[in-house]
Amino acid sequence: MTKKEAFEMMRKPRPDDACILCGGPVSLIGIFVPDNPMQYGAPMNKTRMIRYCLCNRCHKKTDASERVEKALQVELLGVGYAIS
Repeated sequence: MTKKEAFEMMRKPRPDDACILCGGPVSLIGIFVPDNPMQYGAPMNKTRMIRYCLCNRCHKKTDASERVEKALQVELLGVGYAIS
C-alpha cells in the first residue's frame, strides 16, 4: 500500500469515531505525522501517521494542535499530561 492510499483510507469515517479530546461527535478527521516518528513507536526510517478525530467545538480552540499532540502521547505512549 502506498502512503497516499494509506492516507486516504485513514481519512474515511468509522462507526466508532469520537473526538479525541472530549468524546463528542466528529466533524474533522485529521492525520498527525510526527517530526520524529520513532518517538511515536515507528521503526527507524519509517513514517508514522496517526489518525485522530475532533468535534467542531474542540477543533475551533486555539490550542487544539497542542492538545491533540498531548492526547496522542498519552494514548499511544502512556506519557504526558491529562487533558481537561
